[in-house]
Amino acid sequence: MNILKLLLVLFVVIFFFREYFSFKRKVFMKYLLTPLVMVLVLFVVMVSVAVNGPGVMNLSVLTALVLALIADVMLMVEEVDLLKNALPFISLSHVIYVSVFLRGMSFEIWNIGVFALLVCSGGYIYIKIRKRLLSLRLPVLAYIFIISAMVYSAVAKLNSGAGYYEVSVASGAVLLYVSDLILAYNKYVKPIENSTVFTWLFYGPGQLLIAFSTITYFGNSM
Repeated sequence: MNILKLLLVLFVVIFFFREYFSFKRKVFMKYLLTPLVMVLVLFVVMVSVAVNGPGVMNLSVLTALVLALIADVMLMVEEVDLLKNALPFISLSHVIYVSVFLRGMSFEIWNIGVFALLVCSGGYIYIKIRKRLLSLRLPVLAYIFIISAMVYSAVAKLNSGAGYYEVSVASGAVLLYVSDLILAYNKYVKPIENSTVFTWLFYGPGQLLIAFSTITYFGNSM
């Protein structure tokens, strides 16, 4: 599909400049390019809608990405802390992902290891940052549970095999998880210089992979 290849090229170019200008602390360009990256991700799902029809899969992922875009716009603002406002949107986005990934999910013995790893890492993160959360303790705890469930349900799709759809979903979810780890560490443990560059280095490709899963879900490829 030529349109998908074009979108991928545009994503790489815009994403590169988004990261470059963020690293150079060009705030205006970061504010301009950050939403544009997610708009390109949304276009990928729109292509799937055009080719395969709306359907529950496409509309669910599209809705989740729109909610994520709203949260991203809030979180990119440096002048004020809008995490409390963004958290409901990104949480609901992940809840929708969970509802999508749970469809047809099976269980294998190795999934216990994934579950244990997520419980341990999520618990450690919460204990590490709990004292600094103040009024956000319960919302953040709920978010850790939600994103852990999202990652587990996505990785468990590999029980069905390592096809394009399963790999794109699993790898996309893991990248989103790593992105959140960086964000939490920067905000509540120790500031990371140019943290937005590292956060988006995982976040942008993670969302793109999940968006492309709407194409591979129907057996299509680039």
